[in-house]
Amino acid sequence: MAGKTTIAPGKKSGWVLYVGTELDVSRVVEWHVPIIDSSKGPHGANDTRFESAKNGQNDDGVGEGPIRLLSDKAGKIVGYTWSPLGSSRLWLASERPFVIGRWRVK
Repeated sequence: MAGKTTIAPGKKSGWVLYVGTELDVSRVVEWHVPIIDSSKGPHGANDTRFESAKNGQNDDGVGEGPIRLLSDKAGKIVGYTWSPLGSSRLWLASERPFVIGRWRVK
């Protein structure tokens, strides 16, 4: 699966995955999805970039770590967070629209 989101006009961010105004958390399914991407910071403590630099700081660039996707019971993605950490900001799909697709080899 591959995902892409527009953060701001003219700026894009994407990732590769393996495998509304208010959000009613009692109706949401939470998915912790391992991704490979290139970013300035890790996706929480389980990211390969977390404190991996020689000076003990977080590394940047290509790494693997989990993001949290939130879907409704039908499987429609309604939001995501940068990491599974509780302190990670929730972005609703209405705030930061994105798509997810599946690669098919013919």
